[in-house]
Amino acid sequence: MQLYLFNIFFFFFFLCLSVSISTVSGLNSDRVALLSLSKHWTSVSASISSRPQGGSFRHLQTLDLSVNKFSGKIPKELASCNLLEYLDLFVNGFSGEIPESLFAILALAYVNMGINMLNGSILGNVGNLSELLQLSLYQNQFS
Repeated sequence: MQLYLFNIFFFFFFLCLSVSISTVSGLNSDRVALLSLSKHWTSVSASISSRPQGGSFRHLQTLDLSVNKFSGKIPKELASCNLLEYLDLFVNGFSGEIPESLFAILALAYVNMGINMLNGSILGNVGNLSELLQLSLYQNQFS
């Protein structure tokens, strides 16, 4: 019985290790479809760089950076992710205005930027997002 449990433990340990390695190596890939750092940076004061290391994320469809301590402006270079459908920046410290170029990503269906420090006005070109199903912008500092 103990040997059986050890084998199961070893299998799950190896599986978790494999997933971890592929996730980290995926950050340098131009074929990333999902990037989720949700709740992974809660003890780090981080700032989002406008240029990802190792290339662009042209094929990115889901970006989940929710519940972190990211700060600074939302990079306008996100607009180069023209396949992006899901953008979750919920509960961070993003400030400044929402980049106008973000609303040029016509595939966006879900956008959550609630509980940040965003300001300015909500742009009228939100209406250009024909696939948009949900837009959450609450608890910011919009005028």
